[in-house]
Amino acid sequence: MGSETVTNKQLIILLTFNIFATIFFSEPRALARVANHTGWLCILLAMACFSLYSLLLLAVIRRMEHTRCDLVGYIRHQLGSLAGRLFALVFVLLPLLLFVALVNRIVAELFTLLILPETPREIILIMVLALEYAMVGGGIGAVARWSQIIMPLVVVMIAFLYSLAVSNAEFTRMSPFFDTDAAGLMKGALFVFSGYAEAGILLLFWRHLADRKHISRSLLFVNAWTGLLFMATFMICIAAMSPAYVKRMVFPVIEVIRDITFFDSIEHLEIFSLIVWMLIILSKGSLVLHACCDGWRSWFALSDYRPLRMPLCIVIYFLTTIPQNLLESIINLESFKALTYPLYAVFMLCCLFAMSLIRKRSIAR
Repeated sequence: MGSETVTNKQLIILLTFNIFATIFFSEPRALARVANHTGWLCILLAMACFSLYSLLLLAVIRRMEHTRCDLVGYIRHQLGSLAGRLFALVFVLLPLLLFVALVNRIVAELFTLLILPETPREIILIMVLALEYAMVGGGIGAVARWSQIIMPLVVVMIAFLYSLAVSNAEFTRMSPFFDTDAAGLMKGALFVFSGYAEAGILLLFWRHLADRKHISRSLLFVNAWTGLLFMATFMICIAAMSPAYVKRMVFPVIEVIRDITFFDSIEHLEIFSLIVWMLIILSKGSLVLHACCDGWRSWFALSDYRPLRMPLCIVIYFLTTIPQNLLESIINLESFKALTYPLYAVFMLCCLFAMSLIRKRSIAR
């Protein structure tokens, strides 16, 4: 059990990576398109929404603690064996499987586009899945330790690259600070909150936490750190390039870092941002794959999730190859996350919370 334990510090790192990794490169473009300069306010609204979301998430975890079950076991306990299995299959396991596939597709496309343009996408997918397969084999503790080891490097590299990017920024481009309508503000807030809502993955590994009494404090730190990262990323991109230019870029963060010149001779520092992103995305992909394997283990009532790793990786591989090109992959993922995923995440928590209340009243009667 020791290797399967996650400390509060590791929890903060895992959730921060999980939230930040997917929308790291495209966040400035998405906010600039719907909110222009007012993306900063969208981020603040998303942070406020995540605070409320965290309260609901904690309430569900407390009820799961009483049953001493994992997520799938909790659903079966509340709805019964057959109905619980169907609900978990349709609303938890299949969406999670699809989400893992979409994340891995974006990773493979970016790696092929920016690092190895002549390499077939399928080879990159196999490589990424093999790394995640090996990481998950060591349990959630191995994923947590990996994230903790790379955290100092990630912090140093992000601080270094962002500080260099500030030298190319013109802060007059950040005004006016408010130039959008209510609809644009809500769309931008939903996009950022779609990243925050991925903290719901905590429901699938909360039993491995070493200290469950301070989960609320960990979520507060996650909210603050990711909000700071989102804000810095958006502000630097807007200050380095105008919103009109940011809107046309697929990955504006890469373009900003690409314009950096270090010591008037060293260029193309975007490779360092890609290295940082690959480290983060390996942590995120391994965490989500572990949650997926453990969820299916519970659904099949197995004692160990490791025999399911290979079949699930094969299914994920074929699901990952469905989108035909990079642009389609990004549009599918962002459309899913910005509109569907926040509603789905809140709906799931409300259902899980309501299950406990309904069962409690039925037992009382």
